[in-house]
Amino acid sequence: MKSDLSQLEERQINFQVAENINYLKDQLNNKRNEMNKVTKEILIYKNNINKLEKSISHNAEISAENIIELYNKTAIVLSDKITKTLNDVEEFQKKLITNRNKRLSEDLKTYRSMLKDSENYRNEIEEYINSLYLIINTHGSFQELTILNKKIVEVNQKISSLNRYQELSKEIENEILELNSQLAKSNSDAQKYLNEQSENLESINNYFSRIIENLYGPQGAGTIDVKNNKSKKALTRFQFETKVYRDGSDGINNMKIFAFGLLLLHLGNSPYEFLVFDNKIFYGDDFEQAAELMRFISKEEISSQIIFSINQSDYNSIIQKLSLTGDENLIDDYIELELTGDESGTLLGEYIDLQIGNI
Repeated sequence: MKSDLSQLEERQINFQVAENINYLKDQLNNKRNEMNKVTKEILIYKNNINKLEKSISHNAEISAENIIELYNKTAIVLSDKITKTLNDVEEFQKKLITNRNKRLSEDLKTYRSMLKDSENYRNEIEEYINSLYLIINTHGSFQELTILNKKIVEVNQKISSLNRYQELSKEIENEILELNSQLAKSNSDAQKYLNEQSENLESINNYFSRIIENLYGPQGAGTIDVKNNKSKKALTRFQFETKVYRDGSDGINNMKIFAFGLLLLHLGNSPYEFLVFDNKIFYGDDFEQAAELMRFISKEEISSQIIFSINQSDYNSIIQKLSLTGDENLIDDYIELELTGDESGTLLGEYIDLQIGNI
């Protein structure tokens, strides 16, 4: 592309405006046509000259002596009268051939002269065409100069874009190398941190396991694993994996959510000072775990607040399980608000008419 630009700029430097450039181009086309015409004429002249030269060089003369000799060989004797006639015919033939060769020589001379004139004229046309080429290649119209300048601008823009692309490619490549280096260091630092926190991680895992065991009894086995997330697409530094024996049901998955939330409160470094669970936390559960959950919370020293939103049906089922051990008060003593159908039982103390469909 730079080579093209150099050629265009050189042409621009040598470019001269010629007002009659279109006339010169027409002249060039006319002279080309003349050149073709003259070239064909020269070819015709050369062919005619070649034919004439062959005709002149060809000797078709047969002498009387040759005829008499031929007849003698056949044992036929010609009379003196016939021999004399043959001699006359021979003389007549010689005159014809002489006249023919003279005429052909004149024609040959004429064609050679015409050939020479045509070749000279062709040379003149060729010189004129070369001179026109020289002018046309270094001259042009204002319109052609404008097109040339526009082409130079376009090529410069392409070169500039290409250079910018190459610069950006190098910057991106360097950035990728730098990010990979930072990622490798971050992975190394994270792994080092996990190694240093092995005792704390074990304590966290034990607390999580204790929650699961209280919910499901000795057969419950719960673990929480903290891994260094080394994936380049990862959005978080560490990956937490919680597992519970017979994992997969909705009830167990909900209890895992509760156990993890309680673990955050237990660690004490969470930015949240309370947990809120709606009635879906008990979905898929036989409410035995819900009762055990309430018993476990009552035994833990938790300074933060845990809020449950429980519908009437689930409340009745949980109270029934707690009543077996006389622990109904674990819920009843902590009811802050009971939602009923009248105005005093609303969440905010009054009815609010919201047009949900227009929101």
